[in-house]
Amino acid sequence: MATRVSASDAAVELRAEQLLRDVRLRVTRPRVAVLAHVLEAGDEHLSADELLERVERDDVDAHRATVYRTLEGLTAAGVLSHVHLDRGLTAYHLAP
Repeated sequence: MATRVSASDAAVELRAEQLLRDVRLRVTRPRVAVLAHVLEAGDEHLSADELLERVERDDVDAHRATVYRTLEGLTAAGVLSHVHLDRGLTAYHLAP
């Protein structure tokens, strides 16, 4: 399933799709967009709100709940890790 995520190139999208398949999560446009942005961020930690903004800029129809469920599923599957920052924020990055 190829999606158009303007902030990422085709290789990042394909990697996101494969990671979703590897952990047996359904490949959807919002999930690919969220994961592609995390992949692009590299070592940068992104909050759910930052990811939602980036996904919306790509013109992908994703609700806040979809982003949170995607992050929870990818964290539970071991693809992502999260850290708790000051002011109660949680940020996500690729798991080591």
